[in-house]
Amino acid sequence: MAAPKYLKRYLMVQGNEMPVLSRITERISVEFDPEMELEELRDIHKASIQEYRKLQESLDIEAMEALAYPDISDRLKLYTESFLDISKAISSLMDLKVAIVNRMLENCTCCERRCEINRKEGEKGFCRLTDVSRYASEFLHMGEEPELVPSHTIFFTGLRSLPASTARTGTSPHARNAEPKSIPENSQSLLTSEGCTGQKT
Repeated sequence: MAAPKYLKRYLMVQGNEMPVLSRITERISVEFDPEMELEELRDIHKASIQEYRKLQESLDIEAMEALAYPDISDRLKLYTESFLDISKAISSLMDLKVAIVNRMLENCTCCERRCEINRKEGEKGFCRLTDVSRYASEFLHMGEEPELVPSHTIFFTGLRSLPASTARTGTSPHARNAEPKSIPENSQSLLTSEGCTGQKT
């Protein structure tokens, strides 16, 4: 069965035939000062995202043109490899996104609770999280759509809302069993050894 239209790019990324979108943001140069006010950073982001969209569109056009050739897979892989050879920007759109998130944590309104606490200073709102994200479990999800199985799934601790009951007690806002760690340290071997098709958080 052919993959749904909305999954075509997803599957191309999985096959290393197109670059994941985060790789694009790392190669777009943006000038900014992390100490700027949050709204100033957002204005710069609004302008810079246009360049990102143009580059993404050019990659998608390249993919469409490759469809006319029998060696589409080889052509796309070659194009992706040449794109990834481009050096990452010293100050990139991805860096700007990180700076914006860091500023948001100083007066957190990331969810509908809008606690307005400074998570970077260790203050805790409803979710009971500081500026360190912790995850409770990591496994291969076998219950997704056929095209996505197995799906690399990560459940984080801390909830924005408090349900009457939950099957995932480790994700509750009061969970303290998770330790901070770098996800890539543990996930890459799991992804490659088990033939994982994607990642879900």
